[in-house]
Amino acid sequence: MKRIVLGTQDAAALKALASRIKTARLKRNLTQNEMAERAGIGRLTYLALEGGNPGVSLATMIRVMNVMGYPEWIEAILQSDPIGDDHLAFSGRKRAGGRRDLEDF
Repeated sequence: MKRIVLGTQDAAALKALASRIKTARLKRNLTQNEMAERAGIGRLTYLALEGGNPGVSLATMIRVMNVMGYPEWIEAILQSDPIGDDHLAFSGRKRAGGRRDLEDF
């Protein structure tokens, strides 16, 4: 897996998510091998996910969350945008411009 360096806040959020995934697996009395098999991924990939490795793909995360019965978590992430929920009505420009004088939201 590719080595990715995260900032402190992002790393903490990823570790918290990894911990919740591990707790959810243990509540279901599943081994890491069983979880990996059900998600259709390798055991080492699942270990990386539970370990909070930022190189684990989003597709892997989605597969594991679906196996655990959390498709609503994925939907909740997709439904909310901090700068507005009008993404479905947006039909204009598809790429951001090159302006550098704007502050981060």
